[in-house]
Amino acid sequence: MRSALIYQELRMPGRVSLRSGPAPRKKEGPGDRLSRFRRERGISQSDLAGRVGVTQRVMSYYESGRTRIPAEMLLRIADALKISVYEILGRATSNRSPKNKKLWKVLEKLEAMPPHDQKVVIRYIDAVARTGNGR
Repeated sequence: MRSALIYQELRMPGRVSLRSGPAPRKKEGPGDRLSRFRRERGISQSDLAGRVGVTQRVMSYYESGRTRIPAEMLLRIADALKISVYEILGRATSNRSPKNKKLWKVLEKLEAMPPHDQKVVIRYIDAVARTGNGR
C-alpha cells in the first residue's frame, strides 16, 4: 500500500501525503486517569486489584476502558488511592499543595525526573524520615 502511495506521489506531486501534522490527542477517560493516579503512587495493577477485591485482569480492563468501572468499585479504588471519585471521573482536580512554596517547586522538579530517579529520591526521603534525621 505504501509503495502505491509513493508511486502516486511521484506521478502527481503534492496530491498525496502520508501524514499531515501531529497525531490527534486522545481524550483522557476515567481508565486513563485511574492508570495515571495508580502509577503516580507507585502501585502495581496487581496490588491495587488486591486492595479493592478484583483480579489484575479486571483492573487492566478498567484502565484500558474495555470495561466500565462500577460505582461501588469507583469508591473502593478512590479510597485505596486516597483520592476523590471526582478526580477519577475528571470532574475535579486535586487542590492538595504544600503550604511551603519552596517544597512545591522541589516536588515539581521531582515530577519531571525519570521514574527510576524519582524512586531513588523517594527512597532517600523515606529513609531520612524513618531515622528522624530530617528535623
